[in-house]
Amino acid sequence: MSRTHKQLCKAAAQTLLVELEHSYTAPQNLMSLSNNDLFFLANLTYGQQKFLTEKAEQFMQVQVDLDGLRLKMKEIRELEELKELEDNYLLLGAPLCLMRRLFGLHAAEFSHRRKLLNIGGTSNGRPRQCDEPTEHIIWMKWNELRDVNERHKFLRVAKETGVDLHQIWSALKDHLS
Repeated sequence: MSRTHKQLCKAAAQTLLVELEHSYTAPQNLMSLSNNDLFFLANLTYGQQKFLTEKAEQFMQVQVDLDGLRLKMKEIRELEELKELEDNYLLLGAPLCLMRRLFGLHAAEFSHRRKLLNIGGTSNGRPRQCDEPTEHIIWMKWNELRDVNERHKFLRVAKETGVDLHQIWSALKDHLS
């Protein structure tokens, strides 16, 4: 039996004993024990608990669902990519209303993330309005990217025009559904 498996079994057994001690109901995996057994387990001394947890690998099984683990790893990667995308938006001057539209970000989270990125005092208030030629360029770029999803389209327009997202949003918002 591997050392890791033994440690996992011990930790699981300790958790079960603590749960029994602090709860009025038995954990799901102990429901088939009799009330006498549950009472006995709940009233073990420290030494008895230590003995039981040291022998946990003899009555506990630990297994890893590899497909489930891979799925969670994929979720972590996707969440990290989303966070990076949100950070790019914030660094390019995206206003709260755009962040709410694209990512569902609330005001408190928006402010907190800006503070973490050290951009707390920029892009506050009304953005400068684009002049007509700049607005025309924004619309041309926007229409060129017809097949790109909206989240990436805003970033591409910002990077290709050099205009911040606050101004781009201001130029486009009344015409987007």
